[in-house]
Amino acid sequence: MVEFRDYFDNLLAKNGYKENKDGFYNGQPNTKLDNSYFLSYDFPTIARTGNQPIEYTTTVTIDFFFKGFKTVQETQDKSFDKVNFMLLEFLDNFWKKPNCFRSIDPSSMSIRSLDNNDRNIVITLEMTAVFNRSLTKE
Repeated sequence: MVEFRDYFDNLLAKNGYKENKDGFYNGQPNTKLDNSYFLSYDFPTIARTGNQPIEYTTTVTIDFFFKGFKTVQETQDKSFDKVNFMLLEFLDNFWKKPNCFRSIDPSSMSIRSLDNNDRNIVITLEMTAVFNRSLTKE
C-alpha cells in the first residue's frame, strides 16, 4: 500500500499541497490548512485469476481544504478548478505506473463549508482505484 499512497502524495506535493494527517481539521489555523489534503482509502477487495498478479480494488477519498476568497462563489469556483486539475493529474499519470495501477475512475466530488464559515471549504474527491501486486515478495 505504500507505493499506492506514495503515488497520490507525490503528485499532490508536486502541485503545492501539504498533507494534513488530521482529517477532521480540528482547531488548526486556516493559513496552515489552506491547500492541504487528507487522503484515506477503504480496505481493498482482493481478486486473483490463475497466475495473474493479485488485483486490489479500493475507494480513495481525498479531502482538499481551501481558505476562502472574497465571495463564496469565487471560493467554490477556484477550489473546484484546483481539485479538477488534480483529478486530471491522477488520471494522466497512473499509466506511468503499469506494474501498480490498472485504473483510476472518479466517482464523485462534493463540497462543504468548514466550521460554519462558508468561505473556508473542503472538497471531497472520491475515486475507485484498481491496482496490482506481483506474485513475488518484495
